[in-house]
Amino acid sequence: MLIDWFTVVAEAINFVILVWLLKRFLFKPILHAIDEREKGIATQLAEAEAKKAEAQKERDDFQHKNEAFDQERATLLNKARTRPKPNVSDCSTKREKMQTRCAPTAGRLRTEQQNLSQDIVRWTQKEVFAIAKKTLSDLAATSLENA
Repeated sequence: MLIDWFTVVAEAINFVILVWLLKRFLFKPILHAIDEREKGIATQLAEAEAKKAEAQKERDDFQHKNEAFDQERATLLNKARTRPKPNVSDCSTKREKMQTRCAPTAGRLRTEQQNLSQDIVRWTQKEVFAIAKKTLSDLAATSLENA
């Protein structure tokens, strides 16, 4: 079988053109898209690492504050537990002393209250009788004392 050199050369040129077109219009855009995606992924990973470091720092700060709070709470609890408790007998004797001191004043105040209540009742009766007398005298058009 004879080799047609023209066809071989034409096929070789055709292959070279095809490779060049694929490289120019297919491989370069795909490689460019892959590079852009890799850059985006690298950026996202860097941001994730920064957020992770920030979260770790905040976690450590929170843990330190929590430990400080626990220590302060324990200190205050110990201080409250060690504080001397008031003696019940002292309280009862003080209450009795206050009652003996206040007894005359309380009696005087009760008496004064009763007197004021009686005065209010007398004044109210007086006013009611005066209003009733005036009303009846207006209705009768004459004085009740004259009849």
